Amino acid sequence: MAATPSVALGFLRSIGALDLRPYLSRVRAPVLVIRPEEDLVVPLEAARWLVDHLPDARLVEVPGTHFESVLPGGPVLDEIEDAIAGTRTAGAAARRLRVVLITDLAGSTALLERLGEDGWRRLLGSHREVVRAALARWSGTEIDTAGDGFLATLELPTHALRCAQQIRDVSGQGIAVRQGLHAGEVTLVADGIAGIAVHVAARVGAHAGVGEVLLTDTVLALVTGSRPPCEPVGARALKGVPGRWRLHRLGPAPA
Repeated sequence: MAATPSVALGFLRSIGALDLRPYLSRVRAPVLVIRPEEDLVVPLEAARWLVDHLPDARLVEVPGTHFESVLPGGPVLDEIEDAIAGTRTAGAAARRLRVVLITDLAGSTALLERLGEDGWRRLLGSHREVVRAALARWSGTEIDTAGDGFLATLELPTHALRCAQQIRDVSGQGIAVRQGLHAGEVTLVADGIAGIAVHVAARVGAHAGVGEVLLTDTVLALVTGSRPPCEPVGARALKGVPGRWRLHRLGPAPA
């Protein structure tokens, strides 16, 4: 709408001639890559490739098409505000302080190959029962189940630590779970939760070893009274999240 057809064509051709791939490794600032789910201009594979080849980047998909998502009040502005300031002005009334729990089964591909599809389904069903029983006991809320992992929230940090312990200690039959915990503000959306706290919890979980529960300083700072033993494991850089984060390993439950 702002150009003649010939000018628009020249603009598109100039974009198509650009190749910034040799320069991606030089980018030092954290990068937020936003792609609308119904984008017919930029393929999802291209967005994922870009994130994989930048030193510090993360991908967020938002509802809408390539053009409508950037309109005033659209989801792109919410994501930019969240990444820079950790707030969402449009959704301020729907923000809550929560402990975010991320779980992931270690060695799931090897288990699938060893047990076969039927055995894997039974094992996965048993594991999900364990996680859901722990969430029910400690007043947790299941947000999403993607593949073999869980995204959940808990209101009290003490409950979150006890819940993670129970998941770790009850899981058996060759199952080992990695878990990550972080406390922060989340935005309640129609299909779950959003916000930087979710990404931090996921990155913390990615650092966990087999059968480990890792958590941030933030979780411990909110605990009042007695708490399970925790061992510091040092500061870590979390992919796509600025700064370095002091992490702790959750110890064994008291006898």
